[in-house]
Amino acid sequence: MASTSCASSKPPQILVLDPPTELKFRGPFTAEVTTHLKLRNPSARKVCFKVKSTSPRHYCVRPKNGVVEPGCTVTVAAMLQPFCYDPSREVKHKFMVQAVFAPPDTSNLQAVWKKANSGELMDSKLRCVFEMPRESDKQDEGLRLRKPAHLDKPRLASSTSLKPSRTTPLPVILLVIGAVFVGFFLGKFILCALELMSKSTRTSNNQPRNLHFLFLSDYFCYATGPRRRPALMNGKVKALGEKAK
Repeated sequence: MASTSCASSKPPQILVLDPPTELKFRGPFTAEVTTHLKLRNPSARKVCFKVKSTSPRHYCVRPKNGVVEPGCTVTVAAMLQPFCYDPSREVKHKFMVQAVFAPPDTSNLQAVWKKANSGELMDSKLRCVFEMPRESDKQDEGLRLRKPAHLDKPRLASSTSLKPSRTTPLPVILLVIGAVFVGFFLGKFILCALELMSKSTRTSNNQPRNLHFLFLSDYFCYATGPRRRPALMNGKVKALGEKAK
């Protein structure tokens, strides 16, 4: 009798819970699974809340406690940690939401809960339900995951087609043209020098060695001007030739 009178003396829950009685967790449970619980305060007073679990090592709750303003809603995330689920074994996990009307000062919620009387607490219990995905749901999920991959292909193709064609900048073209001209004149200079050296080797047995310098100076006149040797230069060559004789 005492227990029933104590239970009946508890005030009804002022917060509106969504979902009201069950928290559903959908597998597979090899990774963390999250479900949400909404707490709505329809009253004109602030309400402090606290969320507890019968298996705290299996769940991470955010936020665990707080204050719901009048006419507002707070969303609580319950995160089930990975575990080995056996469908044949019944798992009796439960959550409890406790609420109490907030005092004027709510800066220290821990002190608020310590001072709260048991007759002021409003409790609501929710049981945990574990659901494994069906085969049809797995197939639908696989199609949903594969569909964006197919949709991305034409998008990638269109994005590549819209890219502007890269043109060679003008300075690069000028550098290439300049390199071609430099190579042309440098090659011509090397060929002329080789030709001059071959001529000088053929005449080295009949003429003194200092004639090579005359041939080189004569070559520069030949390369930069018309193909006529100055008379003065020809005279020097003749004079040196006579001395050699």
